[in-house]
Amino acid sequence: MATASTTMPAALEPAGDWTRALLDAIDDAVFIHDCAGRILEVNAAACRRLGYTRAEFLRLTTRDIDAPEFAAGFAQRTQAQLDQGHFRCEGLHRSKDGRNIPVDINTSRITLRGEPAVLAVMRDITERKQAEQALEDSEALYHSLVESLPQNIFRKDRQGRVTFGNQRYCATLKRSLESLLGKTDFDLFPAELARKYTQDDQRVLETGQPFETVEEHHLPDDSTIFVQVIKTPVYDAQGEIVGTQGMFWDVTEKKRAAEILAASELRYRQLTEATLDAIVLVDQRSLITLFNPAAECMFGWKADEVIGQRSAVLVPPAYRPLHEQGFRRYVATRQPRIIGRTVEVNALRKDGTEFPVEIALSALSLSANDHGPVQFLAAIRELTERNKMRAVLVQNEKLASIGLLSAGVAHEINNPLAFVGNNLVVLERDCKGLLPLFDQLDKHGETLAKSAADFWAQYQALAQKIDLPYIRENIERLLQRTRDGVERVTRIVQSLRGLARTDTPKAQDTVLTDLIDSSLEILRGRFRRSGIVVEQEHAAGVKVPCVPTQISQVVLNLLVNAFQAVEAHRPDGGGRIWVRTHPVGDEMLLEVADNGPGIAPEHMPKLFDPFFTTKDVGEGTGLGLSISHNIVMAHGGRIEVAGSYGQGATFRVFLPLEARLQSRAN
Repeated sequence: MATASTTMPAALEPAGDWTRALLDAIDDAVFIHDCAGRILEVNAAACRRLGYTRAEFLRLTTRDIDAPEFAAGFAQRTQAQLDQGHFRCEGLHRSKDGRNIPVDINTSRITLRGEPAVLAVMRDITERKQAEQALEDSEALYHSLVESLPQNIFRKDRQGRVTFGNQRYCATLKRSLESLLGKTDFDLFPAELARKYTQDDQRVLETGQPFETVEEHHLPDDSTIFVQVIKTPVYDAQGEIVGTQGMFWDVTEKKRAAEILAASELRYRQLTEATLDAIVLVDQRSLITLFNPAAECMFGWKADEVIGQRSAVLVPPAYRPLHEQGFRRYVATRQPRIIGRTVEVNALRKDGTEFPVEIALSALSLSANDHGPVQFLAAIRELTERNKMRAVLVQNEKLASIGLLSAGVAHEINNPLAFVGNNLVVLERDCKGLLPLFDQLDKHGETLAKSAADFWAQYQALAQKIDLPYIRENIERLLQRTRDGVERVTRIVQSLRGLARTDTPKAQDTVLTDLIDSSLEILRGRFRRSGIVVEQEHAAGVKVPCVPTQISQVVLNLLVNAFQAVEAHRPDGGGRIWVRTHPVGDEMLLEVADNGPGIAPEHMPKLFDPFFTTKDVGEGTGLGLSISHNIVMAHGGRIEVAGSYGQGATFRVFLPLEARLQSRAN
């Protein structure tokens, strides 16, 4: 960049001059203009970027190629350029076809023909701006998902300073996020607890491994609760650990109940008085000889039902041959493979369901002789909840990616769709102009047949070849159907972009039918192909205070569930879905009903549990209804399900007509 006035040649010759060649070799757009903004010279890159020819540019001023909001500051920028000898800023150009192009502008003061002028080099920064916007959208979507979770979530840097906390975390500490940012554990908790928390963070930073525990947590009102804590490392783009992320939730009641149970067991089962884990004792014939109360709760068996049975009753059928083989091998050789180690395996409940467990297996000798009888003590801990929470973190990243993908796909479709729509308008206009021409030819056919027989014969042959009567009769209908198709695709793209918005959640008065229409637009093609009829009945003009993107997600989840149920239950057609809205007291009721198979009674209690699904692997995550339930609850509403098994299901969402949004929805 020049820092003082630079003298240029008195004139720039056409292509062939070395100065011209040098300018055209630069990939960035280069302009020379006088102090009034009149463009005196441009290079080839400027012509390519903005779509003007060099001759056209030389008739323009900078105000003609600047976006209006940027052109308004021309005088101030020019004066700064003249005063400083150079100037740099970001601006917004407008191309010949009306596109706005963000640019990085680097200018130098020069002298041309004895008068001061400006040499400006413009670099297109569209991709950089798009990348910055994509990053902002990704972060907004991540925060939206994090705020929907009922757990306390926070992040800290390597120095232990708080860099983020979700609404639940701020509510637990009774402090705003602004007052928490930059604070350490020593600013927020008693010194002893702060040291413990800091040591846990340091372990995660040093090992890169997740840390999980149940620990005391002091609330601002000086009360103490117990929380389940999971801490994981946070990585930057280079794979370096830059901090820790923590998630915790209240398990006080669970812990106290476990302590009461342990105290009761102390009177009856001295062997298992110090553990909350399932304890199973098995002899060397693989027969169960002890089954503590924790094992009863975990496996669903009563002790008197299972004692004396083979231990394989607790093992899924697929693993029983390996289980029995390992038993026999140890009894015969006394060579341990998993004895003394902790392993993760699947276990089997009495009702036939499999679940993950962590087993610590020990061999107890019943005599001084190493080859005498032995018994095997298994301490078993269920991993279902821990694995769910780990999976939630992974699933959130997947959902964020899906949201970004939807927004990206909608954006990519929108640009070519605009070209198609514009070209269709031109095609329609031109076709309407051609049809009268054919009418005139037919009208004077006899005259042409006499005066230009060869031309008339060629015309009739070509008309027959392309079936001109069909084209003339159907061209308007074909163009109309094409226009309808383009408009439908446009509506679908707009619905996708609205659903994938990643703005910070903000409550506003919203007409529910608008959200329903957007969701139906996305699914309308699938409904039509499956022969499913959607009937609607809505109260007119009633607005509900809500976060539109979140309630759109709830509506879409309910419609997708209804569609999948009806499609599977009625593959030959006859499927129906009813969507209704109407006020009920001080609440708005949104009802989605279907004539699918309904919901089995045994599934009702688990319907809103995370990861619970009756669909095949790969067809559902089990998160849709759970997330919908959390969103509705965060809005101060409730969601209910009804219907008879075999006769369809009805989901009812009640939303308050007055704002009762909880903090995590705002």
